[in-house]
Amino acid sequence: MDWQGYTKIRTTGALLVVCLNLGIDPPDLVRPKNCAKLEAWVDPTNTNERTPLNMIGENLHRQFEVINRHASYRTLLDCAMESMRKACVLLRRKAKDERVMFYYNGHGVPRPTASGDIWVFNKQFTQYIPVSAMDLMSWVGTPGVYVWDCSHAMNVVQAFEKTAKARDMEIARIKHAAEAAGTRLPLSRAAASESLSSASTNIAAMLAAQMTPDIHFAATQADELLPTNPELPADLFTSCLTTPIKAALRFWVIRNPRTSKVTLDMCEKLPGSVQERRTPFGELNWIFTAITDTIAWNTLSREQFYTLFRLDVTVASLFRNFMLADRIMRFYGVHPQSRPSLPPTHKHPLWDSLDLEIDMCLQQLPRLLAEEERRKQRVGISAMTTETNEMGYISSTYFSNQLYAFEVWLQHAATVVSQFVSDHGPDEIPRSLSTEPPPDLEAPNELPAVLQVLLSQQYRLRALILLYRFMNLGPWAVNLALGVGIFPYVSKLLASTTAEIREILILVWARLIAVDLSLRNELLKNNGMAYFVAYLANNIQMQHEPVSEKVRLCDTVSAASAFTLALLCTDAPAVQQACFNERVLDYFLVYLQRPDNGTDERGYLRTWILMCLAELWRGFPNAKWMAMTYRLCVIASNKQQQQQQQGEGIHEEGEQASAPSFEELLASSADDANVDARDAQDLLIQMAFHRVPSVRTAAIYAMGTLIEELTQLGDGPGVLTIVQKTERQIYALLLQAAADGSPMVRCEVVRVISSAVFASYMPQAIEAVSRTVGEELHWRAPTATSDVMQELITKLWKTMLKLSTDAHPDVSLLAQETCDVVFQCYAHSQQFFANETSLDQAIRKLELASGQQSLLGSATSIGDALLGRPSSANSHDNAGSINGTRGQNRTRPINGSAPAHHRYTMHLAQGSAPQNPTPRSPSATGSMYIIDKPADRFAGMSDAERADAMQKLSEIEQAWIDWGRRELRDQSTFLDWAGAHFTEFDISLFANVSGPLHDSKTLVESRERNRHVDRMEASSRVMSSQSSTMKWMDVRPVATIKEPATTAILHPLEPHAIVASGRGTVSVFDWEAQAQVGHYSIGARDTSSDAQTISNLHLINPLGQSKLLVGSRDGKVRIFASYAPDFKPSSSQLEQPPFPRPRLLTSFTAMPWASHGNSLLSSVEGCEMVTAWNQRNGILFAGGNDKEVRIWDITAEMCIEEIAVASMGGVTCLSHDGIAGNIFAVGNVNGSVRVMDRRLSARTGVVANWREHSPSKVCNVSMLAGQAEVVSASENGDVKYWDLRHAESAFTLSDTHPDQQLEYMVAHERAPIILTASSAAVKIWNRRGTNIGAVSANRNGTLNTTSYMKTLAGYGTARLQQPVRVAAAALHGYLPIALMVSDDGQISYIQPTKSGARPSNMTISSRSSSVYI
Repeated sequence: MDWQGYTKIRTTGALLVVCLNLGIDPPDLVRPKNCAKLEAWVDPTNTNERTPLNMIGENLHRQFEVINRHASYRTLLDCAMESMRKACVLLRRKAKDERVMFYYNGHGVPRPTASGDIWVFNKQFTQYIPVSAMDLMSWVGTPGVYVWDCSHAMNVVQAFEKTAKARDMEIARIKHAAEAAGTRLPLSRAAASESLSSASTNIAAMLAAQMTPDIHFAATQADELLPTNPELPADLFTSCLTTPIKAALRFWVIRNPRTSKVTLDMCEKLPGSVQERRTPFGELNWIFTAITDTIAWNTLSREQFYTLFRLDVTVASLFRNFMLADRIMRFYGVHPQSRPSLPPTHKHPLWDSLDLEIDMCLQQLPRLLAEEERRKQRVGISAMTTETNEMGYISSTYFSNQLYAFEVWLQHAATVVSQFVSDHGPDEIPRSLSTEPPPDLEAPNELPAVLQVLLSQQYRLRALILLYRFMNLGPWAVNLALGVGIFPYVSKLLASTTAEIREILILVWARLIAVDLSLRNELLKNNGMAYFVAYLANNIQMQHEPVSEKVRLCDTVSAASAFTLALLCTDAPAVQQACFNERVLDYFLVYLQRPDNGTDERGYLRTWILMCLAELWRGFPNAKWMAMTYRLCVIASNKQQQQQQQGEGIHEEGEQASAPSFEELLASSADDANVDARDAQDLLIQMAFHRVPSVRTAAIYAMGTLIEELTQLGDGPGVLTIVQKTERQIYALLLQAAADGSPMVRCEVVRVISSAVFASYMPQAIEAVSRTVGEELHWRAPTATSDVMQELITKLWKTMLKLSTDAHPDVSLLAQETCDVVFQCYAHSQQFFANETSLDQAIRKLELASGQQSLLGSATSIGDALLGRPSSANSHDNAGSINGTRGQNRTRPINGSAPAHHRYTMHLAQGSAPQNPTPRSPSATGSMYIIDKPADRFAGMSDAERADAMQKLSEIEQAWIDWGRRELRDQSTFLDWAGAHFTEFDISLFANVSGPLHDSKTLVESRERNRHVDRMEASSRVMSSQSSTMKWMDVRPVATIKEPATTAILHPLEPHAIVASGRGTVSVFDWEAQAQVGHYSIGARDTSSDAQTISNLHLINPLGQSKLLVGSRDGKVRIFASYAPDFKPSSSQLEQPPFPRPRLLTSFTAMPWASHGNSLLSSVEGCEMVTAWNQRNGILFAGGNDKEVRIWDITAEMCIEEIAVASMGGVTCLSHDGIAGNIFAVGNVNGSVRVMDRRLSARTGVVANWREHSPSKVCNVSMLAGQAEVVSASENGDVKYWDLRHAESAFTLSDTHPDQQLEYMVAHERAPIILTASSAAVKIWNRRGTNIGAVSANRNGTLNTTSYMKTLAGYGTARLQQPVRVAAAALHGYLPIALMVSDDGQISYIQPTKSGARPSNMTISSRSSSVYI
């Protein structure tokens, strides 16, 4: 529901027409002797000094003023028709386009006629004069609200509806004619309304009016009479509409004469007033408002509720009170009507709640009246008071009960939403959840009552907390809160000075602004920005406090304040200036200098401080300059204060002392060590290395806005010095951030380089492309230059080329688009034409190459780029998106984007638009294009023609540079992505909700998984005690794969084998069902390049929702949301189904291979990347063709340590202690095994260094968890056991594979066995060095046990006919199962025979995912 899409129309005036003609009954009515008499709670039969009619008019005026005291009221008592007409016309003229109210009391005149005419008097008061609906509609105009308190009232409403229908048909007809004739129509409702009453009616004036349907309240139906019960007022309908509490009290007493000791007269003396909610009368009115709002909320549609109960105070009160009138009058057989009509509400169960509250209040009334009488007698009438405490009134618990009920509903809603989110993946949650609650959840009934509680200071804090928790359920909850009308309440609370609600109110506003950005306009109208700035200013000192719940709350609220200010500053120069004047920049820079306490709340606070600074700087030169020179500004301010304090600011001549110049401040800034302030760029660089990825991304985002369009600062000497220094610092930082572990950070780096660097320095970027092309094509040697800026931009361009081949598709796509734009500009630059003679041959060589693509073509084909033709973007298949959006293909300035006189590119002499180059015949490498030779273009030109051609070339270059700058100004989506945090469901706010419902699928699976793990642990203990006597003879086939396998692992809980190939694919097999359950490529394209050869596989969170970590040969790591999406194999499937690809969570380059060669993408030589995963702390050890091991924190997505581990050669294997990961072992190419302690320094961190394997390469090393033992194996077949306490090996297993090279060694995690694999055999060994099983493979396509050779200790060995290489091998984490994959694609698993000591019937069921022992 678009709650702001409705036009708010106020009721600004009302005309109260009362036709009573007291003492004379109308001719069509014979009143009984004992009947209702009260009019406006005045008995006209009682004689008084004042006339009863005037008293009735005054009371009626006061009663309507209670509904809306801001409207103007005029009362006409027994009026003539002409007086009424003049009053109506005057009322409409004053109201203009607003709503007016017309009230009619016809108790003293005849009933309305069947045609809908009402009756008034003539001037002489001798006749009844009818007034038709048409006349009255023309006088009152539209929009209007009418109240008809008379018998047969519905006749009038029906006449109005008939007249309005005829009017609308006439308007539609003449509107069509006016549009056809081109007639201009008036623009206001007032003009259209006046045209209806004009003698010479200008019909066209009606056409401009948006005729809002009028609102009618009728006391009776067309054939009903008003009730005449003497205990009721004669104007019962009016009494219910204007004084609902008095009417409800009287109705309750009449219905309960025996159960109540309260009389009707006593009800009139109920203490209090509507405005005083602490009094009995005011509290009942407050409760009545909440109950009627709740009834309407639960009965009407959301649109109808908002239209009738939230747009106009008068209309809302009348409809609210009309529901009471409907309930009371139906009890007496009368059926009030309204237009628009409401569903029946007279039997709603919440009316019982109102009766209960009235009963509880009236039970105290006798005591309250007695106490008041005693007080009068004791101190006099002047000391009367209606305060609750002094009267002894016991307040109702209604609102407290409603808050409790709402809290219970919130607990239930949290469980439902939690279950819904957990049962659906992030890609499966429907978009409708942002606007509608989950299917099993209904909107809360208590929401309108909770909204009313905000009016009470007693319950306000609790209500705000519950409302905030409610809005945390999702955007649909925020929309419901806005639909029920929360905005006016929280808007007024911004003016409150109550400190206890400040934090929760800011959090509520953050949620509102995040969901509905249009609210910021309303927030700015009341200077609401100052509320958030004041909170930030008052809580700076909290940044020094130690970690506590108070500090965490302060950081959370401060982050919400910064978020709100960031949204307010977005595209709002006036707000930027206001924030700058309020010293927001100073506060935020001080916040960034405060220490980091390591909490998530502090990191999130810094994220939004940086985001707000970025939005403050965008397009605001003054803020940028102050940020870059903040330290100098602080020094100048300190010196000025010192001069004022010391009295040195006045010269002897009485003149003001001049402020220090900028050059003086710049010279003294280095010597002033007492100044703690730091410039913004220094703080941004510091934040770019923060542990939280979102903080690093926000820092890069802020850098982009800071250095964007710095030419606005001017070109003064001091300005250029600061600007150039800032740019160099940030450019150097961007070069480092391009290797960040978070793809979100790298995406932002691409955007900043694109929009803030290349767009600002396009000529330098073109020069960087020219240099890189020359170096890559070897026609230009790398040259150094004294231009530091040019060198930095060249490095940034090469970095952009690297990012165009990033492992994450979001990063690579953005970088490719940037490279494409810059290449286009280069292809139409003077550098390109100057080098074209050399480029022609190079391009042809590149295009004729058999599929080999240079790095220059990573973003686009060089031929296409140089010819100015759009490139075909590489298609990216299923991958996770970082910011929820992808880069869009940019339009080229070809065929319409560039100026018409600049569209020619290759035909400068003719001065016309270029024709498409003639394509060659398609070849194996694709379509080719012919480039004209320079001699053909400039041959025969005179000097003047050549100068003209060069001028046109310069114009073309400038036109493409301007186009490139426009294209590169790409707005980041990080602000939207980060702001989504304030719209997401946050279960942490619900203390009693620890997860989904007890019967949810997720919790059932979790409990089953825990029982599964317990059974597996029991199985592993049995196996550990019997492993040395097991006979590994049972070999069973699983499946066959087409790609060459490189590594494999076994899932510890599921019967799944995960096999990786050298072509960048991952295959998952169910080894029990002998079926394939998954197959996908890790890259964006299915390629077979060595760069995507998978070398490492790890399961993250293997005992829960497992994720797959994949390491490739080129040093890149990818983490997928699962190792294989859910897929149920079918035995009837003959062909491999199209398996889905898991969602890519993140990717990064763990080992920078490119840094070891001169080329931008050097070939990988020596050791491939090896990794080790520590589950407890979430860290990844990575090594390879380098002398260092990099340790990555996967949660922080950053490299936290680089430890030198090898003096020569590369790292071949890694392992850690299996606990905290503080101790790890490294195997090297030179045969050494080192054990390092991360907690020690680099010099003392070597725990052990063994070289017994030298000179053979160490194939694998394994540290046994929780033990001081290390197992290592070398290529020559030696397996050694080490004790960390000794310098020599404790045991050596020599020559495990005679005449063969050892390739794999895997030690079981829980059993004293190891697996070794050579080029053609897999062997199982126990700790005593006994060979308990050996298996080899042959090329026989039939997979059965007879196709394998089994060799046991003491058995004879048979010879294979055609032995093949073992490509991969693995051990199960719990069970005695080994996996073997041969290079011909055969996959099989090995287990002990049934006759062995293996535990009986120990298998994993693929259907129930459980172990049976």
